[in-house]
Amino acid sequence: SIRGFEHRSARSASCDGPMIYVRQATPVGEARRPDSLWRSWRQIRVSRAEAPGCHCLRTLCGMDLLELLEVRMQTMWRHDEGGRIVAKNRPQDGPAPRLVVSRSAEGVVWRAGPEVTEIEVATLEHLLQADDHWRVDTPATIDQIVAALGGGEIDGGPNFRPGPSMTAPTGATMLVSPADIGVLEPLMGDWVDDVGSCDPVVATIVDGRAVAVCMSARVGPQVHEAGVETHAAHRGRGHGLAAVAAWRDAVVQRGVIPLYCTSWANTASQRLAAAAGFQHYATDLYVL
Repeated sequence: SIRGFEHRSARSASCDGPMIYVRQATPVGEARRPDSLWRSWRQIRVSRAEAPGCHCLRTLCGMDLLELLEVRMQTMWRHDEGGRIVAKNRPQDGPAPRLVVSRSAEGVVWRAGPEVTEIEVATLEHLLQADDHWRVDTPATIDQIVAALGGGEIDGGPNFRPGPSMTAPTGATMLVSPADIGVLEPLMGDWVDDVGSCDPVVATIVDGRAVAVCMSARVGPQVHEAGVETHAAHRGRGHGLAAVAAWRDAVVQRGVIPLYCTSWANTASQRLAAAAGFQHYATDLYVL
């Protein structure tokens, strides 16, 4: 059986996507209803594909945080038939953690890997509750969570979504197509293989060559998540910001929501997200 916040699928003639169940946060001052586990779950539908021309801001305005986190979870991770995460959505990036938790002001969405037992999942179900401290790196129950899994290393970081005021792109940027990959050499050559599979790929150009790149590291029908790098010799000059802002606008033009995540240790990346107009809306926790 499916437990916790794992993916639960069902088919319906009125919806071409899976049926998703996610636990909602209990409003302050309101007791959680004890009568049924499923009474504390909310049913949402996630379409497998947006209609052509659908604007991402309309999609975002019609999507609450839990829906966005669920869509992102499906975009980030490959799932087996039981709803367990088995790998990142790009196989070359390696296997999934044993546990992924996304916490927000509205509640928690999480997935376990196939090696996590049903008994462990049942324990996690009680530990992974909504809290008022979702902005910090780990929940108050982190020691119990790790103990329930028999130990493990923890990682994670903040997630960002578009805010109400987005920075306009500045500097010379270009969308990189397979015909343009020469512009990535010699400084950003490691990104050549991503052109065509991680579009849109945007480069900031200085003296005819790319010095910063932002691309869709994770691609889904409703959200794209950014991957960005600025060459070490060109950092601190706004080139990364220019690439991120132009990538964000290119994603919006596709009718998709641009998202951004980073690690707690990468404070420069967090500043970049804020400078581009992204807002911290959720926090990831991984148990490896």
